[in-house]
Amino acid sequence: MVALFGALAQFQWQVDGFRARDLQPLVAQHIGHPYTMAQMAYDLRRLGRKQLIERIPRTHAYRFTRAGLKLIVLCTKLHGRIFCRSLALLDDAQVPTPLNRPWRELLHRLDELVEDARVAA
Repeated sequence: MVALFGALAQFQWQVDGFRARDLQPLVAQHIGHPYTMAQMAYDLRRLGRKQLIERIPRTHAYRFTRAGLKLIVLCTKLHGRIFCRSLALLDDAQVPTPLNRPWRELLHRLDELVEDARVAA
């Protein structure tokens, strides 16, 4: 579903809507392995049931609902303004930032949890 959102967030789909056949290769590229039309149909149905997209009458095309467009804009802003910038700040090769130390501590704790889970299993 994340890959589908990535493909939808390109905003080239706003004028005439989008078709599953146009999105399918983009989603496959995002996930790095084959993505069937059956998977695409299932994911589009899920978005439709959540009222994020709707079918354009008498076509095979879809368009965003108001809520869907707001969600895509929100995700795009979050990605650009928060995730990309924050991940850049966490790079050890960069100048030390207040986030470096907590990030390394979190990774260390996660490694410990994984190791403990292996011992328990």
